[in-house]
Amino acid sequence: MALEQAFSQMTLKTDDSLEETIELITPSISKPLAFYFGRSIGAANKQWGQLSFKIPPNMSMAFTSLFQTFGLYVSGTLPKELLPAKREHLCHLLVHIIARLEDDETLFSTILNDPAQQQCFGDLCLLHTIFTYESIAALYSHAPLASNLTVKERSALIKALDITRAGFKRADRYQLPLSDEALNIELTAFKQKLLNQFYRLESCYHPNAFDFKEMQFHIERKNNLSRQRQGKFHAELIFNQQTHTQRKIDQTVLQSLLKKIQSIHNALQPRTQFIVDILGQGHAMVLDVSKNVETQCLEIICAEPACLAYQAQFLENLLLELNKAQISTAVIAIQTNLLKDYNSCYTFSLALSGEISKLTFAELAKKDPVAQPCFLRNRDQVVLPPIEGVTWRDVTALGEKAVMMGQSFTEMKGNLLKLNSGQTKKVDTLIADLKMLYALPPTAFASPDNQEQQYSYIHARRHSLRQRASDDLYSDLNVEAVLAKMKTTLPGQALRRFASGFGSKRQMAFLMEKYPVVLDEISETTGRTALHFAYANHKLSRAHLLEQAGASLAIEDKQQQKPRDLLKY
Repeated sequence: MALEQAFSQMTLKTDDSLEETIELITPSISKPLAFYFGRSIGAANKQWGQLSFKIPPNMSMAFTSLFQTFGLYVSGTLPKELLPAKREHLCHLLVHIIARLEDDETLFSTILNDPAQQQCFGDLCLLHTIFTYESIAALYSHAPLASNLTVKERSALIKALDITRAGFKRADRYQLPLSDEALNIELTAFKQKLLNQFYRLESCYHPNAFDFKEMQFHIERKNNLSRQRQGKFHAELIFNQQTHTQRKIDQTVLQSLLKKIQSIHNALQPRTQFIVDILGQGHAMVLDVSKNVETQCLEIICAEPACLAYQAQFLENLLLELNKAQISTAVIAIQTNLLKDYNSCYTFSLALSGEISKLTFAELAKKDPVAQPCFLRNRDQVVLPPIEGVTWRDVTALGEKAVMMGQSFTEMKGNLLKLNSGQTKKVDTLIADLKMLYALPPTAFASPDNQEQQYSYIHARRHSLRQRASDDLYSDLNVEAVLAKMKTTLPGQALRRFASGFGSKRQMAFLMEKYPVVLDEISETTGRTALHFAYANHKLSRAHLLEQAGASLAIEDKQQQKPRDLLKY
């Protein structure tokens, strides 16, 4: 719980932009709220004060210390230099009280069956979240840029952020609406601010998190590229920064989506890949919506990056509203179960939206249906009633690239074997190439100790997206490393391999910028240029990059074929 110690060495240059967005939360605790929390601590002491406790020997002493320290902290009378120690003390007390209650299954069951006790427990969880957030936020003024953190600092910071998010979800799960309407409104507004401030903090420092502005930047960038190439990608982001809860579908988001769907139904908007944060600002998934002009039916493809029960809940809510509007709808849902870290849902959603845009509803409909899967709810696998009007497909229906985004190589291998008729050697080669092409330095991913995440495509993609949004697109690349990924020392050969689909387009563009002379270099074996290989492998976005850079469309290979002659429709 000594969060201050984890960041005690942060003395590098600050990010001035954070000063406008990251702030302490306890000054927002009004006197009525402070009194409410104090009263809740007192009620908890009355209910559980006689329980045995490690340090001090009984809970009553722990609650007394908690009450006194909390009162001092929020009073604003403590000298600034004493605040870190008091925060640490509060976190220490709260986590041990919460753990003591949760560890006793009989007691915890009793708590959850009594609304008053459950509310007290929820308040303790919220207080713990407040002070873990405060411990991180208090350091923003002298913390370094996220990119300058050491591996140890990054690991400690990510752990603290994960604890805070989990704490908010736990508090949210157990807190109940207050009978005092005015106080309930005030508590709701406070939770909204806490969640919003935490999201901003997480966006600044968690390597896998996304700021909404950055996500919007990437969506607009990809939409513009798609328009230039007459592609099928057209995405929109729907979220709600005013949400105050993480336990149910955000109705503001749902209503915003319904308006957009109505526009598609009325032929006022084209097929769209919606990246929808179904909790407002907590969990994103993809909803591809189009209208079948022949049947006049809406066709929806819903892809969930993980396996959360929110997908089923969201689909039920959505279909209920569409039925009310008498809009005929067909839905294909996919529980991809690719996401394992629960921080990369936005990166997954952006990546999956691109893959889904390449498919049609009719193509997916031809894939073998599967039974409605189990879902994850509060760490438990649950079986839910079938959702009427929804058919399900396996993640393999989205193709090899989508499968290879997965964060579990064991599951990835199983899925690739399905797609490649059990060819173990081919699948092993695919995975080995993936690890080689998308390996990242330890400071670039969320969990430096997790070997699987070091080779995760999705973390490499997040790293690349962050670079695209920065002032220097290629600051993290060097020629030697890029050539090594293509297993060659020859820039021309490397470019032809990039054009064939290996590695990232960003690395390919970097190589083209460094070695423009190899743009039309010919392979001695086939007489083909990089542009030939791009079209032969149906890598149209890479072909577009080459053409923009000036690659020739007139060069013929040894079979007298020009690049576009090789395009497979």
